[in-house]
Amino acid sequence: MTYRSSLLAAAGVPHAFTTRVGGTSPAPNDTLHLGLVRDEPAERQPAIEENFVRLWSAVGFGARERFEVRQVHADGILHAREGRAAQDEDEADAILSDRIDLALVVRTADCVPILLASADGRVVAAIHAGWRGIVAGVVPVAVRAIGREYDIVAGDLRVAIGPAISVDSYEVGDEVAQAFGARGLGAFVRRETPDAKPCADLRGSAAHQLALCGVAAAAIDVSDRCTFRDRDEFFSHRRDAGRTGRMAAVIGAGC
Repeated sequence: MTYRSSLLAAAGVPHAFTTRVGGTSPAPNDTLHLGLVRDEPAERQPAIEENFVRLWSAVGFGARERFEVRQVHADGILHAREGRAAQDEDEADAILSDRIDLALVVRTADCVPILLASADGRVVAAIHAGWRGIVAGVVPVAVRAIGREYDIVAGDLRVAIGPAISVDSYEVGDEVAQAFGARGLGAFVRRETPDAKPCADLRGSAAHQLALCGVAAAAIDVSDRCTFRDRDEFFSHRRDAGRTGRMAAVIGAGC
């Protein structure tokens, strides 16, 4: 049902990157579909809620409230402060909090899920990063926000980069390659031959941005699972031409 990071586990934070396995949703979203409930047809909503019940039990979240946002492929950050409830209109691609009554949720189906925690596990964040988010700088924006809000330096963070589409499977257009180059990420665009379509390395780009912020290489855990390639384990928006489910990356502050 899930993958976990030894780095985040050592920090004492409950967390998980889900697969598509172990839920109740019917095809083509079989079975552990964790989409945004309010955007789903009414007949599919009970299965998603049951899937979250199963996930909460597996991770050990207990009665923590699910804190989620509408993701828009940009660099917006939402700080889940004390007393702040998630609102239907909330739009962001990163959430940070120190509240032990919450579990932060971001969703992916090829994009990169990134979970962060302070070394003591008291502050956590969840990031959704597609190519637009990478180019917009959502990763460094989130790291700076943690520093600003909690006075935590990047060198004290522990980070897990979860399953996502791999560079071998992520062919992009020239405009995307140029956007990566303009952001200083040209080294993470690959062409097999000069005439070939470029392929972009989303996870490598995210890890590079974290390192530039000051996160130690030994404090970044990167998954080798490919959502496009590993069909039996993951949903993939690209592979399934948009007719697919969503995985979730979830994290809560340590007690």
